[in-house]
Amino acid sequence: MASLGRNPLLNSSDNLRQGFCEKKCGYGEWIFLFLLFLSVVASFASGIPSQQIMLRVVPFQQRTLGIGVHWTFLRLLGFIPGGILFGMMIDTACLKWQEACGAKQSCLVYDPYRLSWTIMAVAVVCKLVSILAAILGYMTYRPNDLDNGLSVQTADSRGPLSLTVNDDRPVINSKVLESIDGAES
Repeated sequence: MASLGRNPLLNSSDNLRQGFCEKKCGYGEWIFLFLLFLSVVASFASGIPSQQIMLRVVPFQQRTLGIGVHWTFLRLLGFIPGGILFGMMIDTACLKWQEACGAKQSCLVYDPYRLSWTIMAVAVVCKLVSILAAILGYMTYRPNDLDNGLSVQTADSRGPLSLTVNDDRPVINSKVLESIDGAES
């Protein structure tokens, strides 16, 4: 324990301790952790539906290109600027910077309240924009004629089975198929 000696602002019985002040967060910490959990679940849960939507709207012959363009845009417009923006947000919550030669080096102490709620707010806003874009895409998507499925019905010992395959590959004419078979033999 250290003492400030004869400081007129302190009583003689006041003592100082090295380190951070103890803080009790109460329910705020649990609310934040719950919202963070929901945000992480929503982020990972949207990956597969996003991929399925992309595969559904892109013609079969261009699906490989669609996946490549999708990931390129995701990296260029999401991951790279996202890291920079989150870094800037983290820097805004800094209370004390380490300085060397008059330049800021790294943050020594953050405002935890501001840091947690700033990151949470940006994550929620980004997720809401993503959800709204998915809803808008769902509402404006109009299937084309190639989206009509091929139906197959069969029966076995367990009963009738109906299977519908949505496939937009070009349908091969039976005459073309016969000429291909004739050329091979």
